[in-house]
Amino acid sequence: MPQSEQLLETIQLLERENEALQNQNRENQALLKSLESLLGVEIDDDPFSSVFRSLATTFEFDQAMVLAENAGGEVLCIAATPKSLVGIKFRTGMFFEKILAGRVSATLRNGDVGEWAQVSAGGTAPDHSGLYLPLNVPGRRGMLVMLKPAGANGFDRGHVALGRKFSLLASHALAARQSRQMIRENEARAHAAEETSRVKDRFLSHFSHELKTPLNAVIGFSDIIASGAAGNDENGEFIGYIQEGAHKLLDLINDVLLVSDIESGKLSVNPEVFPISEAVQDALRTLQDDIETHHVQVACDGEGMAVRADRWATRHVLEKIIGNAIRFSPSDTQVQVRCADVGDRIQIAVTDHGCGIPEDILKQIGSSFIVSDQVLTREHAGTGLGLATSYGLARLMGAEIAIESRLGAGTIVTVSFDAAAKNVPDVLPTERLPAASLA
Repeated sequence: MPQSEQLLETIQLLERENEALQNQNRENQALLKSLESLLGVEIDDDPFSSVFRSLATTFEFDQAMVLAENAGGEVLCIAATPKSLVGIKFRTGMFFEKILAGRVSATLRNGDVGEWAQVSAGGTAPDHSGLYLPLNVPGRRGMLVMLKPAGANGFDRGHVALGRKFSLLASHALAARQSRQMIRENEARAHAAEETSRVKDRFLSHFSHELKTPLNAVIGFSDIIASGAAGNDENGEFIGYIQEGAHKLLDLINDVLLVSDIESGKLSVNPEVFPISEAVQDALRTLQDDIETHHVQVACDGEGMAVRADRWATRHVLEKIIGNAIRFSPSDTQVQVRCADVGDRIQIAVTDHGCGIPEDILKQIGSSFIVSDQVLTREHAGTGLGLATSYGLARLMGAEIAIESRLGAGTIVTVSFDAAAKNVPDVLPTERLPAASLA
């Protein structure tokens, strides 16, 4: 062979090698640039958005999906472009197992893959070709799937080889997403812990005040009686104060013990059928002193009906809710108690026209220790345990509590029970009340 031909072949070989090196360099530069871009993604941004942008120019796909396996063995699309593909579920089969195990693969059409035949297309036609890249993340199996529509040039061996490099990019994105999710979850837990600590500190402050007031009365009047400084008439009055303080202390301790039993799962309920008016009457009888002290009227409205619930727990819930309505109502106003049949539920709505509940506190009501600084004053004392026990007992009985409130307008608390019967004897004197409103 003449030297000129050998020289020409050598030059052509060098040109091909140079072109291959240039292509490899461009690919490496693109991969490096993509990684740098991914590292710069803010914590609240989706790292896969950067990945999809980086891959689009290299692989010219039409659609892309990130699939991750859950504990149940399903493979779920957790990120995609377009986003409408997110949420598609696959049942892992032989083909996906190979990808999840670390193999890069390409298909001519998805219709040949059994996993695609088990799900609705969700916007992805079975004649799409696909490139499948495994994601290597500790503790989580996943894959990146890039799809081209029918009629387009499919993925070839070059794409498969190139995909091995870019699978690192997608793996890093999945790891980053998991790390950021953990960061957000840890931040949320830390915030919740701080809020719980703050609320408990505030609760302990209120609770200590609630303990000290009756305890000081018990000790003070006991000392006076013990010293003999009071006459017989005064002794009788002081003994009444001592009894009142002792009962308040007992109620506080019982509420604390009840919250503890509810939260520890030690408390059980015994459902039975009984007229709901009996529970309302028992609660009102217990609250008679509060009604007279606060100069509040209580009006009841509703036909005779029965519920299936725990009798003691129902009375306790109604006593706490109606008691709060009485204590937070201005003098010479009316608390309204309505019983209504709503389908297969019996609803009891308690309406007051008191100070109302702030919106931020309204969202937290039902948790132990929740008390509002804006509504707890010397006039409206309390620990917040009443509603906590009410919510806990309602959940145990399958009942529900809903609260509507507006500052300066009042509060409506609705308790919903399972209905058991209608037109049962009613033991409460009732009157027709206007529709509940906070206007």
